[in-house]
Amino acid sequence: MDAPESPPEEHAVKAPAEFRWWRVLLVTGLILVPLYLWVVPRNLRGPKKAGQTEAVNNAREVHKALWDFNAKYGRFPGPETIEEVRKSTGTSIPLGATSSNDYLRQLIAAGADEKMFHSGSQEFRRPDGLVDGKHALEKGECGFAYVVGVGMSDDPSMPLLIGPVIPGERRFDPKVFDKKAVMLRLEGSATSMTINIHGHIALGGGKVIDPASPMWNGKPITIAWPE
Repeated sequence: MDAPESPPEEHAVKAPAEFRWWRVLLVTGLILVPLYLWVVPRNLRGPKKAGQTEAVNNAREVHKALWDFNAKYGRFPGPETIEEVRKSTGTSIPLGATSSNDYLRQLIAAGADEKMFHSGSQEFRRPDGLVDGKHALEKGECGFAYVVGVGMSDDPSMPLLIGPVIPGERRFDPKVFDKKAVMLRLEGSATSMTINIHGHIALGGGKVIDPASPMWNGKPITIAWPE
């Protein structure tokens, strides 16, 4: 009579089950890892996209304020309009001719809402709405650079407002909106434009944040940086 077979050793019983679990884990990982890598960047882009949309909308509001200012004073804010704004508004807001904060304070003195000057960049804080005297558009509350010298008779495609910029540099900040920058043009469009990793837009054969760029057609303009 044949002897009964010996029971399988314990490790021989566990091996197939353990193999199945490892296979399940491997297949699950092959599915979840690519999904994670796809979903997470999209989630990270969400806030940036919202900030970019806000910056575009704010730039459009600035355009309305610039148009109203031009209708009243005959030109956009510049060194020539400082005294006229002071006299006509009796403002206690300090007006200067150094930074974009300086020039855009003229719009606030004329009745514009301070909050429209937020560019979405984390390098600058959101304006707090306080516009009494020296509190108007304080340092860090304006994220846009302002182009001084553009007038109604100029090429409609010329920029009036650009951002977000890197403080103290002639470059856009490519990290804020995933290599996008916001540009407000004279004709009123506020659009997002692609910038390279160095923070420049290739437009008109040169760099936008450079008065020597061919896009300015030799016009004497000044780019005022935010404080």
